[in-house]
Amino acid sequence: MTIVAAISTPAGSMIGSDSLAAVGDLCAPSATPKIAKFGNLLIGFAGSWRAGQQFIDYTSRLATPTLRQILECDTAETDWNLLVVEGGRIYEISADKGVVEALPVEGVAYGAIGSGASVCLGALGYAAPRLDQSALRRALMVTAEHTTTVAGPFRTLAI
Repeated sequence: MTIVAAISTPAGSMIGSDSLAAVGDLCAPSATPKIAKFGNLLIGFAGSWRAGQQFIDYTSRLATPTLRQILECDTAETDWNLLVVEGGRIYEISADKGVVEALPVEGVAYGAIGSGASVCLGALGYAAPRLDQSALRRALMVTAEHTTTVAGPFRTLAI
């Protein structure tokens, strides 16, 4: 249960996430981040913590990671999604390794994955085309206010 969201504007790109770890009815904030930065690449995961950590560990061992290299990572897990920002472009990757790029409108793109994605996408869509760090943080908070499977504290990373 989670939210991971990203924005890309002419001023730069940013990814953010909540900190909730949940199994069934049990949930608690986690110190383990769902997002990471590797040079000019941002990555976040939703779904399986094991798969997410495998992707982050794999990416951390690459000298200059790219989206194409991330797709080479294998996991036995089947319940996961990634949100990747590379070169100012936002990509959603599903467990079948399908890749969907967010469409920029007026130079601004945004995307979200996880159980809170629909609420967060609505908040980001409302804020566009004036997306910035403040708008991303507000979208994460709005998602937590309207989704029982999302909770702070929130983390953000920028490139």
